[in-house]
Amino acid sequence: MVFNASITHRLLIVLTGFAALGASSVFGKDCEEVWSVPIQQSNARRIPKSDFQSWIHRDTRLVKIAEEASSDDLIQEEINDLIYKYALGNNSPGTGSINLGGGFVELRARRGGRVIIKVLSPTSFAIVGKSSKKLSGNEARMFRVLYSIYPELPPFSGTNPRQR
Repeated sequence: MVFNASITHRLLIVLTGFAALGASSVFGKDCEEVWSVPIQQSNARRIPKSDFQSWIHRDTRLVKIAEEASSDDLIQEEINDLIYKYALGNNSPGTGSINLGGGFVELRARRGGRVIIKVLSPTSFAIVGKSSKKLSGNEARMFRVLYSIYPELPPFSGTNPRQR
């Protein structure tokens, strides 16, 4: 690959499982900011408009559920894409998003990848859960754990088309 030294972009890489570069205690093992590197403009991805961090590492049960979901490379790729597009400002990436209430939003992808985020401000959010619909019980377990950790996450009210 030929690098154009005059063009530098900050890359935000979403990592799951064990971060190859070492995880920051602030961001956890899911997100890590990487230094500025020169890249070709034609291959440059846009810089996210939102700051984000992962809170998944705050609970070992959520880490295990996220690792199970991430074991499928296609689902992990889909989850990364959902997070990246949401960070760019697309409020409905993938097949859409569901406002769960209490500042929580579920991002959904076509192959079954799911990401639950907590909107902290108009320009920042935290990833609180990741799951896969392909794995039996993975998504339901994630929601049970989230309900126990975050009391501000409203329980299923009957108005949401998705049952928990």
